[in-house]
Amino acid sequence: LIAEALESLAAQTRIADEVIVVADRCSDRTSAIAIAHDATVIETTGNLHQKAGALNLVLDRLLPRLSANDAILMMDADTSLPPHFISAAARRLREPEGDQPRVGGVGGIFFGCFPVKGLTGHLQNNEYVRYAREIGRLHARAAVLTGTATLFSVRALDDVKRARTSGELPTGSGELPTGKGVYDIEAL
Repeated sequence: LIAEALESLAAQTRIADEVIVVADRCSDRTSAIAIAHDATVIETTGNLHQKAGALNLVLDRLLPRLSANDAILMMDADTSLPPHFISAAARRLREPEGDQPRVGGVGGIFFGCFPVKGLTGHLQNNEYVRYAREIGRLHARAAVLTGTATLFSVRALDDVKRARTSGELPTGSGELPTGKGVYDIEAL
C-alpha cells in the first residue's frame, strides 16, 4: 500500500518538504514505487533491530541537519492521511491551545479501511476503536503516539535522544548506535 500512502502525502494541503521511504529488508517493489512517487529511498543494510533500528539509522542522518523548529512525520507504509493532517498537526505543534503547553508530537486517530477478516483482523479493529475512545477520554491527549502517523517536532526527538544517551530513558540492550537512538529497540 506504499503507493496509496505516498499519494495521500502528495494530496496534503501542506505538502511535505521532503519524503523519505525507509526500505528495511524489503523484498517487494517498495523502493521502485517510492522512487516513481518522487520519494527519496533509504535502504538499510545490516540493521539487526527491525523497525526501531531502521528509524534510528535514518533519524541519526536527518536530525543533525534540521532545526529545532522543524518537524518529522513518521508514517507507516500502509497508512493514508486525510488532506489536512499535516497542516493541522503542524499548527498544533507551533501553537499551544489555551493554557496547554507546547506538545512534542501530534498523532491521529486511525481506522482500518478493509473488511475485517479473521481473529487478528477483529483484534486489530478493536485496538483502533479502543485507542480512539482513549484519546476521547483524555481530551485529545495521548500517552503513546503511534507509528501509524505522528508529526514530531525535531525539538522533541532531540530531547528523547538526549535522554536516552544520558540514561534518563531506557536504551535497549543494543550494542550498535541504534541502541541509543530516538526509538528503544526493545520496545518497538
